[in-house]
Amino acid sequence: MATARRYALGKMGHGYGSEWHLTRFLGRHRHRLDKHLARSTLLTDIRWLDFNFKSTDWLGDGELLGLDFLPNADIQREFREWWPHGRGIMNWDAVAEATDLDGNPAWLLIEAKANVPELRSDCGAGPESMARIRSALDETGRALGVTESGDWTRAYYQHANRLAVLHFLTAHKVPAHLVEIYFYGSTPSDNRSPIDAAGWEDALVAMKTYLGLSGRSELETRVHEVFVDVSGSTPPSTRRGD
Repeated sequence: MATARRYALGKMGHGYGSEWHLTRFLGRHRHRLDKHLARSTLLTDIRWLDFNFKSTDWLGDGELLGLDFLPNADIQREFREWWPHGRGIMNWDAVAEATDLDGNPAWLLIEAKANVPELRSDCGAGPESMARIRSALDETGRALGVTESGDWTRAYYQHANRLAVLHFLTAHKVPAHLVEIYFYGSTPSDNRSPIDAAGWEDALVAMKTYLGLSGRSELETRVHEVFVDVSGSTPPSTRRGD
């Protein structure tokens, strides 16, 4: 019942869920989270972007949408032509700027999950928007070398559209990385997350198989899976995949 109430009101769960855990780590354990990300991406000097203020939101804040955080207005405009904007536009759990090993800037696009059902979603766009979305997803699939897959607008649509953003940025010479944070373990008020990182494995394999991802494409080298123990008992330096 608590989960249904959370989604009906669009509010953050108290003590549970990916939004809660990510907000907690950004606010109270940022150094640990940065170590997780730096170890996975080899990026340093991580600088987190603030959210926007939004008077109509219950908390007064608005997530970062689409590519509105980019300083390049021309690329923003091209993205709006490539991908339909409206209720279905991507909203990021967090966005950060970072620095690569050569001292060049790069974007970190963050998606967080705290339980396996969060992986699944369908596209609910209307016919006109759906046609543009399918075109963009088909282009992304070709860039990833996908030869056979399920329907990218169904089942795992959110991951598919995040890959589309990564493809678009890469095609426009904007260095970016997609970071999928998978929380595990539990807090006193949340026992729904997988108990360890291995608890995510079967679901992630199913997702990649459905989308036809091989893990061998150049674009996929910019996709990172980061597994974070919400209890803090597993340090970033000792956990495989963290």
